[in-house]
Amino acid sequence: MAWCVDTLKIVGEGKLEKSNLCNFELDLGYYDDFLIINEKFGEVIKIIIFPEKLFEKAFFEEEISIYTMHFIKYKEGKPWWITEEDIRLIAKEYHKRSGKKLKLIEEI
Repeated sequence: MAWCVDTLKIVGEGKLEKSNLCNFELDLGYYDDFLIINEKFGEVIKIIIFPEKLFEKAFFEEEISIYTMHFIKYKEGKPWWITEEDIRLIAKEYHKRSGKKLKLIEEI
């Protein structure tokens, strides 16, 4: 059975839009830790990176130069829904690392 969680898709430098990912997509990406929210409860914000053309990479062994990236929350080792508080924490960490503000673009 398919299920999905809310994420933040990275759409440009310092720009995010609300999105989601489903369980069957989660094994297709590469993960990197971004921010530990609560170590005791295993709450972590990760970045999941997807090559845009997974078929070409898998079938033709082509190099990939286009990527899609999302912030995704994990709680106790499981994908979880990103909350407004998580968005604030991501923005704070982004500002700390880059000195720039994060902008959330609403979907139309």
